[in-house]
Amino acid sequence: MLIGCIVTDDDKYGNCYERLMHDAIEKKYGEDFISKSKKIVDSIYHRKNPDTIYSRFNSYGMLNRSKSKTYRNWHDSISKAFSKNFVIPKNYTVKNDSITYVSADFIINKSGHIDSLKLSSFGLSKEYENIFKSQLKNQILNNEWQSTKLYGIELNSKEFIVISL
Repeated sequence: MLIGCIVTDDDKYGNCYERLMHDAIEKKYGEDFISKSKKIVDSIYHRKNPDTIYSRFNSYGMLNRSKSKTYRNWHDSISKAFSKNFVIPKNYTVKNDSITYVSADFIINKSGHIDSLKLSSFGLSKEYENIFKSQLKNQILNNEWQSTKLYGIELNSKEFIVISL
């Protein structure tokens, strides 16, 4: 059994156990064997567990959730897009050294609707907390969402948005 890697300048990580096994599997079963196997296993798992809620952090192969095609890097861009639409009250000020934000946890279900919306904030007075939470809630509920998809299978997914103020 090989343990660890032998790293050389010309063939970086060429003798790693994982790399060698990957190459051996491709040689024996074909180049697309591993990806096809993943797809089959994921499909079987989802059929047996249709109500599973998937985290955005384990989203390999999953398509993005916003209906807009411009959100390629969804997790980065949706917070930016939402924050652009925030109306900041004229009398609202933030000290340079303070951290303030409003955030939302929610589930986008298989039909593209929002479930279990939970809003929170940090560093805001009650007056502004209610204003900013209300704005974030309205944006989330009025946005057009699509369900997360893995290999064309619609999934429930847990999402998280943070708007720094």
